[in-house]
Order: sequence, then structure tokens, then C-alpha cells
Amino acid sequence: MPGRHIRASATRSRRPASRRTSPGRGSSRRRPSRRRRSEGDSAASILTKAAQGCGVSPKALLVILQKEQGLVTASGPALVPSRYRSAMGYACPDTATCNDDFSGFARQVWFAAHQFRVYEGDPGHFSFRAGETRPVLFNPDPDCGSRVVTMENQATAGLYNYTPYQPDDAALSGSGSSCSSGGNLNFFAYWKAWFGDTH
Repeated sequence: MPGRHIRASATRSRRPASRRTSPGRGSSRRRPSRRRRSEGDSAASILTKAAQGCGVSPKALLVILQKEQGLVTASGPALVPSRYRSAMGYACPDTATCNDDFSGFARQVWFAAHQFRVYEGDPGHFSFRAGETRPVLFNPDPDCGSRVVTMENQATAGLYNYTPYQPDDAALSGSGSSCSSGGNLNFFAYWKAWFGDTH
């Protein structure tokens, strides 16, 4: 579907990756399963250790945690166990159930952080690469169409590999439609609200 051209740019700090690929491939860092992590650590400690251990932005991890399950701002009865099991949306494709091998808050955070390093370390194995222009779907249904997007930097390419959809015009206007998806739009909105400019 022809459409207008968008130049996308996310924050320049190093960060996130794709939940649709196997962890570990092409990374110069060790796999998260070998990293020191404790299920007894606080959420803040897990996020900090994963960000430092994988060399990604802790801000980006917080925003992904919010856009995927709303866990940063949720409280009370909204904090159900299933939200922690798929906290970062890692290994949770939109068209299938989540892979239980990556279930749990600590595993979700570590593997998601690691995946962004994999995107950076081996970009040739992924759909979106810094500096390239490619069509990006509006949602998993290809009949909903796409629009070309230029991946201005590695952070943006990583985000689109992690969540390979962009908002359509209805999502951008706030009305939404059956073809709308909000993942990367929500990432942008949370980042801007919490941390300011994405450049």
C-alpha cells in the first residue's frame, strides 16, 4: 500500500531488541542465562543489572516494561501474575502465545535487554537496520498495509525489530481502528512524557 514516508528516530542511547528471535545469536556478550541474577532481587535491581550487564539504556527498559504490560504505573489488583510472566513481551509474538521458557519478570528483563545487544551486534539477521528505509506494517495483518520508514539509528532499528509495527493514521489521530497498533507509538509517548526529547 503506497503511503507517505516517515523518518523515525528513537533516543540515541543503546538499547532494546526483538522478542521474535532466538536469544543469543550473534551477540558479543554472554547470554543472560549465564548472568548473575536472583529471583529475590527487587524490580529496580533486576532492571539496573540487566541494563548494565547488557549495555542498554535503563530508561528504554522502563519504557518497554510500561508499553508491554503497564507495570511501571500499575498498582493494586491490576498487578496480576500473568503481567509479570510476560513483563517485557519477550518471546510473546502477537500471533501466538508466549514461550514459557522466557516466562517471569527477571528472565523477561534480561532476555529483552540482551536481545537489543543482539540486534546491534548482528544486524544482518534482522529486518530493520540503521540507515535503511523499509516498509513497516501497521499490524500483523498484511492486508492493513504499511508505510516506509527510515531507521535513523540503531536504537530505532532495534525498536522496530522488537515490535515490527507502526501506528496507522487512525492510531496517530487517537481514534484507532482494527488495523491500528500502538506499541512503538506508546514507546514514543511514554519516553517523551518521562524523559523528554527522543534525540
